[in-house]
Amino acid sequence: MRLARNIDVVELHHRIDQLALKPQRHVLRLERPGHDIDIVLSEQILKPFELGLAPGVSVAVKKAADHVIRLARASVPGAKLGAGEALFESGHIRHARGGKALARRVQASIVCTIMRPEALNPLFAETKTLDGVGPKLAKPLEKLGLTTIKDVAYHLPERFVSRRAIANLDEGAEGEQVIVALTPTEHRAPYNPGRGPYRVLAQDEAGNICALTYFGRASYTAKKQLPVGEKRWVAGRLDRYGEMLQIVHPDHVEADSAANMGRMTEAVYRLSEGLTQPRIASLVEQALTRLPDLPEWIEPGQFAAESWPSWGEAMLAAHKGPNEPARERLAYDELLANSLALLLVKAEGRRRKGQALVGDGHLRAKLALPFEMTGAQKRSIAEIEGDLQQEAPMLRLLQGDVGAGKTVVALAAMLIACEAGKQAAL
Repeated sequence: MRLARNIDVVELHHRIDQLALKPQRHVLRLERPGHDIDIVLSEQILKPFELGLAPGVSVAVKKAADHVIRLARASVPGAKLGAGEALFESGHIRHARGGKALARRVQASIVCTIMRPEALNPLFAETKTLDGVGPKLAKPLEKLGLTTIKDVAYHLPERFVSRRAIANLDEGAEGEQVIVALTPTEHRAPYNPGRGPYRVLAQDEAGNICALTYFGRASYTAKKQLPVGEKRWVAGRLDRYGEMLQIVHPDHVEADSAANMGRMTEAVYRLSEGLTQPRIASLVEQALTRLPDLPEWIEPGQFAAESWPSWGEAMLAAHKGPNEPARERLAYDELLANSLALLLVKAEGRRRKGQALVGDGHLRAKLALPFEMTGAQKRSIAEIEGDLQQEAPMLRLLQGDVGAGKTVVALAAMLIACEAGKQAAL
């Protein structure tokens, strides 16, 4: 894998059946069949003469879809043709001396990329594949960064609402989330439509009266969900307005008690304009049904010691209610993934050849500080000096509190570079 910073990556698909290159199957001569070739461009637009291309058949150059890992863009369904990268004429891509697949001047820029395991493809499908997601709903989802099934599945609840089923309003406390059976007796519209609340008076089995209060356009929902004389199971926060109990904007109104009884604990998700809790909960439920069955990747000893659920079980449990083991498992996965990504970046950096900077100390000897450096500062400078003397590029984070002396460490590193005949800027 080769990293590319601030440059474009395009994919040259070698699938012979798709590119109609059956007569020239030997042309590309891939070292590892079944993989794609990434061409790392040094400019924004690929110029055919840079590859020394001869006229021949057309080869599609596709821009990788956004949901592909950027460090190694694999060929995936949904990749679109990019403007300015549509088609270029290609014949033989060969070494100038013959016998090799790629011209020397671009050989360092073309790398073989292992395709994503097929089992993971469902996670990277776009959200528009979910039921009910169209162009209108896709915009608020995109504002939340939810563009793939994986994003929706990992959209974990911010908190949970715990409710208690009560037989009548006397059993409920003010401010408590309850589920209670109520029968609407009267609809009261405001005197000035659009300015006041729309109230539906309802009574429980004991005859206690409660006002179900709606504001704005939600009154249309109240008229449909709460017909007079028909019992409904209502879930919401029980409050008091004046002398009357009320539930403002009930969370759920159902004709069947079983529907609300399954909502004793309910997730509350972060929203954006145009999204509602029921809608995002429905999308999350769909996304969770598409999770693939994956083998365990945590080291067996660690996994057994922590008594964590599997990844799939943790994903489901994290959306059902407060579950500390599930959350810990997912947090560990995130830290593990970040650590592996950093190791890949470091490994790639070590493979790149840099320039060794060896200082002789004559500038640092002239540095007259009005204080003695701490042991931590001296150790940091020594480690940085050791890194600079290597041909592999240095990748190091210097961490410390305000006033801990990070700047003087940076100054010492700059002086080492200057001693080696280079320049430095702060």
